[in-house]
Amino acid sequence: MLLIEAGGSHRYARDYVAHVVFGEFLGLEFRIIQTNRPGWCIKCAGRRGELLLPDDFFSMPARMWLGHESLPNPPLAQWSYCLDDGHSSFRGILPVLFCQGESRLGRLTVAADSVRLDIDVLGTIFFMLSRYEEIILDQRDLHGRFPGGASLAARCGFLLRPVVDEYVEVLWRCMRLLWPDIVRKSSPGTVHVGCDVDVPYDCDARDGWRVLVSSVRDLIRRKHGGVIAKRVRNHLASRRGDYSLDPNHTFDWYMDACDKAGRRAAFNFIAGHSAGAVDGCYRIEEPRILSLMGHIHRRGHELGLHASYNSFRDGGVIRQELERLAATCHHNGIGADIIGNRQHFLRWDAAETADHLDEAGLEYDATGGYADLPGFRYGTGKSFSMWSWKRQAALKLRQRPLIMMECTIMSARYLGLGHGQEAADMMNKLKQSALEYGGDFSFLWHNSNLQHGVERELFLSLL
Repeated sequence: MLLIEAGGSHRYARDYVAHVVFGEFLGLEFRIIQTNRPGWCIKCAGRRGELLLPDDFFSMPARMWLGHESLPNPPLAQWSYCLDDGHSSFRGILPVLFCQGESRLGRLTVAADSVRLDIDVLGTIFFMLSRYEEIILDQRDLHGRFPGGASLAARCGFLLRPVVDEYVEVLWRCMRLLWPDIVRKSSPGTVHVGCDVDVPYDCDARDGWRVLVSSVRDLIRRKHGGVIAKRVRNHLASRRGDYSLDPNHTFDWYMDACDKAGRRAAFNFIAGHSAGAVDGCYRIEEPRILSLMGHIHRRGHELGLHASYNSFRDGGVIRQELERLAATCHHNGIGADIIGNRQHFLRWDAAETADHLDEAGLEYDATGGYADLPGFRYGTGKSFSMWSWKRQAALKLRQRPLIMMECTIMSARYLGLGHGQEAADMMNKLKQSALEYGGDFSFLWHNSNLQHGVERELFLSLL
């Protein structure tokens, strides 16, 4: 049993970060004791010794809290460390977000009955998990999203690293210096794959008129006749219930690949059109979509919600769409429990979206990445209970951070690395980084981006 002594303002935020770090990430029993003692003091019941940590973030003056002057200013100081707990050596360089006084920077003092680490580990972790900077900064892209490029992690060069997991590992090693036989939760990490079903089929192939219009468009664009012939053949085959010619109908290949790798994929469906055509061209009540959802469920994969474009600030819309998807499955004999979500276009507001999803009754969200850049938005690959700025408390909703979306890396709209070795190297480096500290590698790959062999090879390499 750990005894965690802490005091000062922002009690509920302190309780939250202690719960996530010591309870969820390390799997240790703990009790928080409110004191007037400055800083954090961690003890182990019935044992000698204490781990002392500063409290620079939470103890900032009240006038600075949630203000621009409370944000770390690049360039950040770097802490070079080497920790040897008698079992193994752990070394590296970490960015320092909060530290009062250069003379204290990274100082590690080890004595017989105490270890003092002059890095605000817990304040830094709260900063990352709560998306503190996103509450303050007003940069937004054309879709109202906080861009990854505006984040401290991107500007200071650590977005591709799970720095929260690294900080937790440093904290753990310091604890082992005091209590060598302490045991943590073992978590090897795994791969989570998700598919947002934005375009389940070629929408132009649904009826003859649309095929004609798209064919004329192709002619104007001077595409060869083979493209038009494929559209016509797909249209005629789809009318017979044969979707094998549809370029977006890759679901069986997708599930076959996941099954072979021992992965259970989550297929997230759009159940509402709060922004009209932006939310896709299909409705979940269509026989073709009902058949697809039933097929996915029977094969043992997950059905989830892909909450519509304008839902991220509207709890009523999220609730309606979740209820509609669940009811549609129920009424059509699809016994799937809808527990997960990812927001369409990855639209997210750190001040309220998590609350809306929690209130709707969802168990987890998997939106937690940036559209413009891959990496660790929350600083971790591990699932964790989300912080509510509205309630000042932990939510039941868990975040399953999205580390990578294939479009972000391959598409010319973002990094534009295409399908070559550079893209493959980045994807696999992200996977390795996520798994290194027992986190999960969660990635998004759309069914519509598996039409070519090179795309499929990249996908398979990540499974």
